[in-house]
Amino acid sequence: MHGVGAHAQLNGTDPQHAVRAFMDFVGRAPMLAFHAPFDRSFLARVTKHYVNQPFDNPWLDLAELAPALEPKAQFKSLDEWLKHYGIPVAVRHSAAADALRRLC
Repeated sequence: MHGVGAHAQLNGTDPQHAVRAFMDFVGRAPMLAFHAPFDRSFLARVTKHYVNQPFDNPWLDLAELAPALEPKAQFKSLDEWLKHYGIPVAVRHSAAADALRRLC
């Protein structure tokens, strides 16, 4: 689905090491997502499974925040909000591209 083939998966970082590195990186920082329940449940599952720790950082869900800031806008998808604000999307579902887009 996201173009990560078997070769890339087999040559990737050990999941336990990757989850620990991620948790060290984010610390207690709030997490920002669009439709956060998916990301929140995924991170809770993998941190419990791989490092036996909860992932209970605070979350901001832009799907809830954006309409509160602009109640007259009737957008539902992230793509609609990005288009509204003129934010280009060069690559879909790539962690590096997503992070770069958020920094710009």
